[in-house]
Amino acid sequence: MDAERILAFRLARSGLAARSVAGLAEAAACPASDFTRDAALLALSARCEGVSRERYERATDAGEIVVAHVVRGAIHALAPGDLALYGRALIARNEDELAAQLGRQVQRLAAERGFAVTGALEEVAAATRNALRDGGALDKTALHDALRERVDARLLPWCEGCRSQHVPPMVWRYATVAAGARLDSPPTAEGVRLIPPGDPYLQKPNRPLLAPAAELRRRLFRPVASPGAVLKGGRLAGLWRVRAKGEKAEIAVERLGNLTRGDLAEEVRRVAEVRGASDAVLALD
Repeated sequence: MDAERILAFRLARSGLAARSVAGLAEAAACPASDFTRDAALLALSARCEGVSRERYERATDAGEIVVAHVVRGAIHALAPGDLALYGRALIARNEDELAAQLGRQVQRLAAERGFAVTGALEEVAAATRNALRDGGALDKTALHDALRERVDARLLPWCEGCRSQHVPPMVWRYATVAAGARLDSPPTAEGVRLIPPGDPYLQKPNRPLLAPAAELRRRLFRPVASPGAVLKGGRLAGLWRVRAKGEKAEIAVERLGNLTRGDLAEEVRRVAEVRGASDAVLALD
């Protein structure tokens, strides 16, 4: 068999002979590496018609595809039924074999600090499951914070690059595999929203992230008579208040970011309508 025929068979087996698959899970039957930015998204779009970033993120959030650390601790997009096959099934059970998988840093730490790599992986995996047990999502920084509270200090070497102590990279990545964790991307926020004072989104856990400046938080989150928040693309872009002006609703918006009357027009009309006003008057500072 010549090289051309060999490559043709391999191309077909990789799903690249034609964009004929019906869905993203089928396109991910050959797990797509996400080693570089958007690599998995591009790999799936080469195999399936109609793939967009929005469709990819919706599919990830809905569980149609899984994005997770799998082979060698690297991030891949794959069909849900294949997560265990390409993840936990590939983790060595033997001490020496697992040590080889986790690499020289972990081997050196195990020798210096006197722990077994199999035990270390089990401990970090259990801590990861515990940190994620309520269904919350943690970014890498938050996961490291959670692990620092839950694992043996011997598993927390100093990282010069991060200037902190944390679980070695290959251990926490393999631990997410053992724990069955996945990376789900949040959907992209669209449009403008006028959020009223006291909205659940404006409660204390979100405040420092939404409004990092203390002075701005004092203005937005007052003991009484707080303004509402204007969100544009999910980011704080202004403050707003409303008052009745006859049968109309007068909505005053203070800009904190890039906001135009065109951005606000539809949302202002919606607020006036749900308040029972005949029309809206927008005052934009």
